[in-house]
Amino acid sequence: MNRSLALAVLALPALACGKQTFLVAAFVQAPALPNPQDVSHPIPQFQVMTAYFGTIDTTNPTHLDASKEAPITDATAHLSWRHVGNGGSDVSEDRVIAVPAIADPAGTYAISSKDEPRLTFEIGVPYRLILQTAGADGEAYGARFVPAPPTDIAEFKDSKCTVTVSGAMYTSPRCKDWPLSPPKELVINRTDTAPPGQELLPAFVLVGKIDPQNPSAAPQITFKTVPDRADKLLKYVL
Repeated sequence: MNRSLALAVLALPALACGKQTFLVAAFVQAPALPNPQDVSHPIPQFQVMTAYFGTIDTTNPTHLDASKEAPITDATAHLSWRHVGNGGSDVSEDRVIAVPAIADPAGTYAISSKDEPRLTFEIGVPYRLILQTAGADGEAYGARFVPAPPTDIAEFKDSKCTVTVSGAMYTSPRCKDWPLSPPKELVINRTDTAPPGQELLPAFVLVGKIDPQNPSAAPQITFKTVPDRADKLLKYVL
């Protein structure tokens, strides 16, 4: 489950008519969760920022697909924000972290809190992602995020189920018994409502496997509705 989402897109004219240079990015956070197999070690929050950078032919904006993309793979990317400290050794400071390029898919730049513990998801704090193309005449492209207040899933907010941990029974919060056979559809609903005259902010579902013996490890994603390709993200924003 994605608890909060910040989404940004920027598209600027490029070489030929109908071709755009684009930077589209998403910044998400999964919530902290109880660990039913190790109560003393809860599953921590997990943050990830993903960006796609390249050119795309937008001559027909209703028919965007991967064949119209040309990824930019050699840009230098940085994410910056003003971290608000919680006191003690956690002081307020300006943070700038490098966002590496990854090969799958090409044109993707990504960073997670597993790779960089300083990456935090701070409500209402502006984040700026800057990608600069290679070469002496490199150009800079930017996206701005402002994380929104968290929402929740109504079906899990107050739910509980009983599990066995080391031979003992334990009532785990945010847990839901669900039949494996026959298969049954699980419908989920958001807990937040739109302000009068406004629309709800975007929200996506993320399902992942977490190793209870290593709860701080990055989850293994098994299902997601977050657009995972440049053309999908760009089409969603458009």
